[in-house]
Amino acid sequence: MEFTATEEQVKQIVCNAINASVPIGLGILGLYDSSVKQYTLSEVQDPDGSFDLDYFHGRMVKLCIIPVIGQLGENKGTGERCWKIIRPDYPPNIEYQSWAKEYPTLEELVGSIIQ
Repeated sequence: MEFTATEEQVKQIVCNAINASVPIGLGILGLYDSSVKQYTLSEVQDPDGSFDLDYFHGRMVKLCIIPVIGQLGENKGTGERCWKIIRPDYPPNIEYQSWAKEYPTLEELVGSIIQ
């Protein structure tokens, strides 16, 4: 799924997925205060310009959002770029993307920030 957003909006989408996620499977080994902690934008890092999360502090997220190559430039000075969700590449499955209980589709996850 491709969409247009600022980097801050993408961070907020990632935060929404993290905060809606729960520890499942081996994620319980990385759990520490994750059951009650709500994460903020400042805690979401993008060292290489993309957001690739498997487990985040024990929560099963399994979400990867990358900028679309060739469309990295800002859109009309708004700071918006084209982004693509490459994982999951199928409808979210609550057994792998635990945030899917709150956001059953990728459109709903993105739509939680971008109208």
